[in-house]
Amino acid sequence: MSEAEADLLKILSGETPGPFVCDLDPIGADSDKEHVIAKKTAGWIVCGVLQNDQGQVLMMQEAKRSCRGTWYLPAGRVEPNETFQEGVCREVEEETGLTFEPSTLLMVDVNGGHWARLTFTGTVTGGQLKTPAEADGESLQARWCNVQDVKTENDMPIRAKDIFPIIDLAVQHQSTPESQKPPCVLPVLQPHKL
Repeated sequence: MSEAEADLLKILSGETPGPFVCDLDPIGADSDKEHVIAKKTAGWIVCGVLQNDQGQVLMMQEAKRSCRGTWYLPAGRVEPNETFQEGVCREVEEETGLTFEPSTLLMVDVNGGHWARLTFTGTVTGGQLKTPAEADGESLQARWCNVQDVKTENDMPIRAKDIFPIIDLAVQHQSTPESQKPPCVLPVLQPHKL
């Protein structure tokens, strides 16, 4: 088993991997290795990718100054003593106005040891979409969008195209017959501690 696979198993069982060593030199020259430590030199990000019965994906419009007005999936940092599921539920509600129940961890991706993003999918259980009148520091609004409109940026500039493969995976997951889907996987519920 590789070190990355071992770290993923730790994440899925509710443990915090690390510190792990990351070569920050992009060309691989000999250099000192830097320890990447969650919440100190690296962050845990949670993301929710949700679809409605029409196959539309839930998107939110950014309020942050650096990307104001662009669209993205609801996502953000895990707070201390918060489980991954609590974090993604909080982010989805803060940014879209909707509550949801995570059903599976859809994917985990890592950006060179600087952050790890856990993407969940699930079912909307309540709330109402945030409107422009309810704009705050978290987001300007939220809406259900056709996947093709998102991917072609039709009337909606996208903050970063890294969400396209996530959306593709969610569409594939949603369209797979229940009898052929892999079992749902969620991390063990333990608070994330520094």
